[in-house]
Amino acid sequence: MPLPERLIEQARHLCMRDAVGRPRQDHLRRSVSTAYYALFHFLTGESCRFMFGADRQRESLRHLAARAFDHTAMKKACTSFASGTLPQRLIPALGGNSIPPELVTIADSFRTLQARRHSADYDNARKFSRHEVLEVIERVEDAMRAWPQLQNTAAGRLFLVALLIGERIRE
Repeated sequence: MPLPERLIEQARHLCMRDAVGRPRQDHLRRSVSTAYYALFHFLTGESCRFMFGADRQRESLRHLAARAFDHTAMKKACTSFASGTLPQRLIPALGGNSIPPELVTIADSFRTLQARRHSADYDNARKFSRHEVLEVIERVEDAMRAWPQLQNTAAGRLFLVALLIGERIRE
């Protein structure tokens, strides 16, 4: 099973670990963080497969490239896609197409879930409910399910490239 799916499984396990009574905040917090990382690894994996190929001979190259992704840069790229207002330098790569609503949803999910992960990891005053955490997990699963219909579109390919080098592309 690929890492993103294993992380989703782990996030769900942590969320449901305390089946009776009030769930522990540490379990819910780790669940939120783990769900975010499932989406992070899913998107970086898709990006690396697109840019470097999926064959086994390039696996070490993909692993090396995956280490170059930056959470802040990915959030900025996702903010541009989620708002539908890409920087002018990226527009030509859309090939005259608009950003599909499913891609807007995926990008918005990433930036929203990153904020939730920051709260889960750093804001001890913030309390999570099991219901809220299950919604986070479902949002990650929805994004992962929506991706296959986007991966071969101009917008999908641009998104994958922008996650890694979007800020480095010059006018």
